[in-house]
Amino acid sequence: MITPLPIGKIIQDAVEAMSVTGISNVNFEVGTIEQVIEELVKKDNSKTYKDKKYPLIALFTPIEVSKGGQTYGTAFVKRITIAALSTQNKLVKSRYSSEGNFKTILYPCYKEFLEKLCERENVMESDPMRIKHRLIEAPGVEPIPQTSDFVDCLHLDNFEFSILQQSKC
Repeated sequence: MITPLPIGKIIQDAVEAMSVTGISNVNFEVGTIEQVIEELVKKDNSKTYKDKKYPLIALFTPIEVSKGGQTYGTAFVKRITIAALSTQNKLVKSRYSSEGNFKTILYPCYKEFLEKLCERENVMESDPMRIKHRLIEAPGVEPIPQTSDFVDCLHLDNFEFSILQQSKC
């Protein structure tokens, strides 16, 4: 039997497979920006999840797939964001230091995410550097709307990778 493969699940599996030194858990959320923020707000109100919101990898929908025959296609994601909690008082310059979020959390998560994505059996790229995207560094200078969270982010815009569109069960 042949089954279509949801791109969101492929990305979620890559995030769940991540193992980054010094980080016990990477939170994954998927949806529109409003839905992702709503989930973060829900976690603010939960004793269990409040401290498990970050680091975060957020997959923003919609996701497009260009079909190219029976065995492959191309996934297009407008934005994936990797976020780490920061504070309002931190100078932007300090966030780039050897102890800052970009060096200790964001780039290690970015590297591990790309590697784990390439390990998925449904992803045709084997080299993480071949995944096309635009990388944007965004130090947080304002809180996320509806939260008090100041976050530093890496935005992976126009994220594009080749996939096997179907797999045999």
